[in-house]
Amino acid sequence: MRALSVALLVVAGARTASADLSVTFTTTDSGGTYTPKNIVAAWIEDANGTFVKTIGRWAATRKSDLTTWTGKAGANDADAISGATRTSHAIPLTAKWNLRDRNQQLMPDGNYVVRIESTEKGPRNVGSFPFVKGATPQKQTGLSNGGFTSVTVDYALLSNSCGNGSTDPGETCDGNCPATCMDLGLMCFQRIRQGADCNVECTTVPITECLDGDGCCPDGCDGMDAECPGGNSGGGGGSDAEDLGGCETSDAGAGWLLAGLLGAIAFWRRR
Repeated sequence: MRALSVALLVVAGARTASADLSVTFTTTDSGGTYTPKNIVAAWIEDANGTFVKTIGRWAATRKSDLTTWTGKAGANDADAISGATRTSHAIPLTAKWNLRDRNQQLMPDGNYVVRIESTEKGPRNVGSFPFVKGATPQKQTGLSNGGFTSVTVDYALLSNSCGNGSTDPGETCDGNCPATCMDLGLMCFQRIRQGADCNVECTTVPITECLDGDGCCPDGCDGMDAECPGGNSGGGGGSDAEDLGGCETSDAGAGWLLAGLLGAIAFWRRR
Protein backbone atom coordinates (compact mmCIF):
# COMPACT_ATOMS: atom_id res chain seq x y z
CA MET A 1 0.00 0.00 0.00
CA ARG A 2 1.32 3.42 -0.88
CA ALA A 3 1.95 5.76 2.02
CA LEU A 4 -0.87 8.06 2.92
CA SER A 5 -0.35 11.78 2.43
CA VAL A 6 -1.97 13.09 5.58
CA ALA A 7 -2.71 16.58 6.76
CA LEU A 8 -4.35 16.07 10.14
CA LEU A 9 -6.32 18.77 11.91
CA VAL A 10 -7.49 17.96 15.42
CA VAL A 11 -10.06 20.34 16.85
CA ALA A 12 -10.30 20.49 20.61
CA GLY A 13 -13.70 20.18 22.18
CA ALA A 14 -15.77 18.23 24.64
CA ARG A 15 -17.99 15.32 23.63
CA THR A 16 -21.50 16.36 22.72
CA ALA A 17 -24.60 14.31 22.08
CA SER A 18 -23.57 12.53 18.91
CA ALA A 19 -21.20 12.44 15.95
CA ASP A 20 -20.93 11.35 12.34
CA LEU A 21 -18.31 10.78 9.68
CA SER A 22 -18.24 12.47 6.27
CA VAL A 23 -15.89 11.38 3.48
CA THR A 24 -15.37 13.43 0.29
CA PHE A 25 -13.13 12.12 -2.50
CA THR A 26 -12.32 12.29 -6.21
CA THR A 27 -11.91 9.17 -8.32
CA THR A 28 -9.32 8.67 -11.07
CA ASP A 29 -9.24 6.61 -14.26
CA SER A 30 -8.02 3.03 -13.80
CA GLY A 31 -8.02 2.31 -17.56
CA GLY A 32 -10.95 -0.10 -17.68
CA THR A 33 -13.13 -1.20 -20.57
CA TYR A 34 -15.89 1.40 -20.20
CA THR A 35 -13.78 4.41 -19.22
CA PRO A 36 -14.67 7.15 -18.36
CA LYS A 37 -17.88 5.48 -17.12
CA ASN A 38 -17.18 4.13 -13.64
CA ILE A 39 -18.78 2.53 -10.61
CA VAL A 40 -17.84 3.19 -6.99
CA ALA A 41 -18.46 1.79 -3.49
CA ALA A 42 -17.39 3.11 -0.08
CA TRP A 43 -17.63 1.19 3.18
CA ILE A 44 -16.33 1.02 6.76
CA GLU A 45 -14.11 -1.67 8.26
CA ASP A 46 -12.88 -2.01 11.84
CA ALA A 47 -9.21 -2.25 12.82
CA ASN A 48 -9.24 -6.01 12.14
CA GLY A 49 -10.55 -5.58 8.60
CA THR A 50 -14.06 -6.76 9.48
CA PHE A 51 -16.82 -5.23 7.36
CA VAL A 52 -19.06 -2.81 9.30
CA LYS A 53 -21.35 -1.01 6.85
CA THR A 54 -21.65 0.29 3.30
CA ILE A 55 -21.85 4.08 3.31
CA GLY A 56 -22.07 4.79 -0.44
CA ARG A 57 -22.52 3.01 -3.77
CA TRP A 58 -22.67 4.41 -7.28
CA ALA A 59 -23.39 1.35 -9.37
CA ALA A 60 -26.38 -0.40 -10.82
CA THR A 61 -26.28 -3.64 -12.84
CA ARG A 62 -22.46 -3.88 -12.86
CA LYS A 63 -21.97 -3.68 -9.10
CA SER A 64 -20.50 -7.21 -9.12
CA ASP A 65 -17.41 -5.71 -10.82
CA LEU A 66 -16.60 -4.11 -7.47
CA THR A 67 -15.03 -7.37 -6.31
CA THR A 68 -13.31 -6.07 -3.17
CA TRP A 69 -16.53 -4.51 -1.89
CA THR A 70 -18.76 -7.51 -2.73
CA GLY A 71 -16.22 -9.83 -1.12
CA LYS A 72 -16.59 -7.88 2.11
CA ALA A 73 -20.24 -6.87 2.08
CA GLY A 74 -21.82 -9.71 0.11
CA ALA A 75 -23.47 -9.55 -3.29
CA ASN A 76 -26.86 -8.58 -1.86
CA ASP A 77 -25.81 -5.98 0.68
CA ALA A 78 -29.02 -4.39 1.96
CA ASP A 79 -27.11 -1.35 3.25
CA ALA A 80 -25.93 -0.33 -0.21
CA ILE A 81 -27.07 3.16 -1.15
CA SER A 82 -27.98 2.88 -4.82
CA GLY A 83 -26.76 5.42 -7.30
CA ALA A 84 -26.39 5.45 -11.06
CA THR A 85 -23.19 4.49 -12.86
CA ARG A 86 -21.06 7.61 -13.21
CA THR A 87 -20.19 9.09 -16.60
CA SER A 88 -16.87 10.70 -15.58
CA HIS A 89 -14.38 11.20 -12.75
CA ALA A 90 -14.72 14.99 -12.70
CA ILE A 91 -17.26 15.41 -9.89
CA PRO A 92 -16.21 14.63 -6.28
CA LEU A 93 -18.34 12.22 -4.24
CA THR A 94 -19.41 12.36 -0.60
CA ALA A 95 -20.48 9.51 1.67
CA LYS A 96 -21.58 9.68 5.32
CA TRP A 97 -21.54 7.20 8.18
CA ASN A 98 -23.81 7.42 11.23
CA LEU A 99 -21.37 5.32 13.32
CA ARG A 100 -23.67 2.29 13.31
CA ASP A 101 -23.26 -1.17 11.81
CA ARG A 102 -25.60 -2.79 9.30
CA ASN A 103 -27.87 -3.83 12.22
CA GLN A 104 -28.11 -0.19 13.39
CA GLN A 105 -26.04 -0.89 16.50
CA LEU A 106 -23.75 1.95 17.59
CA MET A 107 -20.10 0.99 17.13
CA PRO A 108 -17.66 1.45 20.03
CA ASP A 109 -14.87 4.00 19.99
CA GLY A 110 -11.68 2.81 18.35
CA ASN A 111 -9.75 2.63 15.07
CA TYR A 112 -11.65 2.29 11.78
CA VAL A 113 -10.87 2.47 8.06
CA VAL A 114 -12.82 3.99 5.18
CA ARG A 115 -12.40 1.72 2.13
CA ILE A 116 -13.22 2.96 -1.38
CA GLU A 117 -13.25 0.99 -4.64
CA SER A 118 -13.85 2.13 -8.23
CA THR A 119 -13.56 0.52 -11.65
CA GLU A 120 -14.49 1.00 -15.32
CA LYS A 121 -14.47 -2.85 -15.62
CA GLY A 122 -11.14 -4.56 -15.46
CA PRO A 123 -8.46 -2.73 -13.47
CA ARG A 124 -9.64 -1.39 -10.11
CA ASN A 125 -8.66 1.36 -7.71
CA VAL A 126 -8.90 0.54 -4.00
CA GLY A 127 -8.03 3.09 -1.31
CA SER A 128 -7.87 2.96 2.49
CA PHE A 129 -8.23 5.90 4.87
CA PRO A 130 -7.94 5.23 8.64
CA PHE A 131 -9.48 7.39 11.34
CA VAL A 132 -10.21 7.26 15.07
CA LYS A 133 -13.74 7.27 16.46
CA GLY A 134 -13.60 8.85 19.89
CA ALA A 135 -14.23 11.91 22.04
CA THR A 136 -12.15 14.27 19.89
CA PRO A 137 -13.34 15.66 16.53
CA GLN A 138 -10.88 14.99 13.72
CA LYS A 139 -10.60 16.33 10.20
CA GLN A 140 -8.07 14.92 7.74
CA THR A 141 -7.63 16.79 4.48
CA GLY A 142 -5.50 16.44 1.36
CA LEU A 143 -5.37 12.65 1.48
CA SER A 144 -4.42 10.54 -1.54
CA ASN A 145 -4.33 6.75 -1.71
CA GLY A 146 -5.13 3.88 -4.06
CA GLY A 147 -6.25 6.03 -6.99
CA PHE A 148 -8.37 8.46 -4.94
CA THR A 149 -7.34 12.09 -4.53
CA SER A 150 -8.43 15.25 -2.67
CA VAL A 151 -9.84 13.06 0.09
CA THR A 152 -11.28 14.62 3.25
CA VAL A 153 -12.22 12.45 6.24
CA ASP A 154 -14.20 14.54 8.71
CA TYR A 155 -15.18 12.99 12.04
CA ALA A 156 -17.37 15.68 13.57
CA LEU A 157 -19.07 15.81 16.95
CA LEU A 158 -22.59 17.15 16.59
CA SER A 159 -24.57 19.34 18.95
CA ASN A 160 -27.87 19.09 17.06
CA SER A 161 -28.66 15.40 17.36
CA CYS A 162 -31.28 16.13 20.02
CA GLY A 163 -34.67 15.63 18.41
CA ASN A 164 -33.73 12.83 16.02
CA GLY A 165 -35.79 10.31 18.04
CA SER A 166 -32.75 8.25 18.98
CA THR A 167 -31.07 8.35 22.39
CA ASP A 168 -27.50 8.98 21.27
CA PRO A 169 -24.35 8.94 23.42
CA GLY A 170 -24.45 11.76 25.94
CA GLU A 171 -28.29 11.90 25.96
CA THR A 172 -30.64 10.51 28.59
CA CYS A 173 -33.72 10.70 26.35
CA ASP A 174 -34.87 11.80 22.89
CA GLY A 175 -38.54 11.95 21.98
CA ASN A 176 -39.46 10.23 25.24
CA CYS A 177 -38.24 12.78 27.79
CA PRO A 178 -40.52 13.03 30.87
CA ALA A 179 -42.77 16.10 30.92
CA THR A 180 -43.75 15.50 34.56
CA CYS A 181 -42.50 13.22 37.32
CA MET A 182 -44.86 10.75 39.03
CA ASP A 183 -44.99 10.83 42.83
CA LEU A 184 -43.70 7.51 44.18
CA GLY A 185 -45.57 7.91 47.48
CA LEU A 186 -42.43 7.91 49.61
CA MET A 187 -42.81 9.76 52.92
CA CYS A 188 -40.75 12.98 52.98
CA PHE A 189 -39.44 12.47 49.42
CA GLN A 190 -40.53 14.09 46.18
CA ARG A 191 -39.82 13.55 42.48
CA ILE A 192 -38.49 16.53 40.55
CA ARG A 193 -37.72 17.02 36.86
CA GLN A 194 -34.13 18.04 36.17
CA GLY A 195 -32.21 18.96 33.02
CA ALA A 196 -33.20 20.27 29.61
CA ASP A 197 -33.43 19.28 25.95
CA CYS A 198 -32.33 15.62 25.63
CA ASN A 199 -30.83 15.40 29.09
CA VAL A 200 -33.97 15.34 31.22
CA GLU A 201 -34.60 12.90 34.05
CA CYS A 202 -36.72 12.50 37.17
CA THR A 203 -34.80 12.49 40.45
CA THR A 204 -35.99 11.54 43.93
CA VAL A 205 -34.94 14.16 46.51
CA PRO A 206 -35.80 14.65 50.22
CA ILE A 207 -38.35 17.30 51.23
CA THR A 208 -36.62 20.07 53.17
CA GLU A 209 -39.23 22.86 53.13
CA CYS A 210 -41.40 23.44 56.21
CA LEU A 211 -44.83 23.22 54.56
CA ASP A 212 -48.18 22.36 56.16
CA GLY A 213 -50.33 19.70 54.56
CA ASP A 214 -47.63 17.72 52.74
CA GLY A 215 -47.61 14.89 55.28
CA CYS A 216 -43.95 15.42 56.14
CA CYS A 217 -42.02 16.90 59.05
CA PRO A 218 -38.53 17.73 57.73
CA ASP A 219 -35.60 18.12 60.08
CA GLY A 220 -35.60 21.49 61.83
CA CYS A 221 -39.30 22.21 61.15
CA ASP A 222 -40.72 21.57 64.64
CA GLY A 223 -42.90 24.52 65.52
CA MET A 224 -43.09 25.62 61.90
CA ASP A 225 -44.85 22.65 60.29
CA ALA A 226 -48.27 21.25 61.20
CA GLU A 227 -47.03 17.68 60.64
CA CYS A 228 -44.33 18.05 63.31
CA PRO A 229 -44.91 17.03 66.99
CA GLY A 230 -44.86 20.68 68.07
CA GLY A 231 -47.35 21.71 65.41
CA ASN A 232 -47.10 25.06 63.66
CA SER A 233 -46.71 27.60 66.40
CA GLY A 234 -44.55 29.80 64.24
CA GLY A 235 -46.92 30.39 61.37
CA GLY A 236 -45.61 27.99 58.75
CA GLY A 237 -46.29 27.92 55.07
CA GLY A 238 -49.70 26.21 55.08
CA SER A 239 -53.20 27.66 55.06
CA ASP A 240 -55.23 28.15 58.23
CA ALA A 241 -57.46 25.23 57.28
CA GLU A 242 -54.45 22.89 57.04
CA ASP A 243 -52.82 24.18 60.23
CA LEU A 244 -53.86 21.83 63.00
CA GLY A 245 -52.58 24.25 65.63
CA GLY A 246 -53.58 27.41 63.82
CA CYS A 247 -56.38 29.87 63.37
CA GLU A 248 -59.45 27.97 62.30
CA THR A 249 -59.10 25.17 64.82
CA SER A 250 -58.54 27.61 67.72
CA ASP A 251 -61.27 30.03 66.59
CA ALA A 252 -63.80 27.23 66.22
CA GLY A 253 -63.02 25.93 69.76
CA ALA A 254 -63.41 29.40 71.21
CA GLY A 255 -66.75 29.81 69.44
CA TRP A 256 -68.14 26.57 70.84
CA LEU A 257 -66.96 27.50 74.33
CA LEU A 258 -68.71 30.91 74.19
CA ALA A 259 -71.91 29.34 72.92
CA GLY A 260 -71.85 26.87 75.80
CA LEU A 261 -71.39 29.62 78.40
CA LEU A 262 -74.25 31.71 76.98
CA GLY A 263 -76.52 28.69 76.99
CA ALA A 264 -75.67 27.94 80.61
CA ILE A 265 -76.41 31.54 81.68
CA ALA A 266 -79.79 31.51 79.89
CA PHE A 267 -80.75 28.24 81.61
CA TRP A 268 -79.80 29.59 85.05
CA ARG A 269 -81.92 32.75 84.58
CA ARG A 270 -84.98 30.69 83.72
CA ARG A 271 -84.70 29.09 87.07
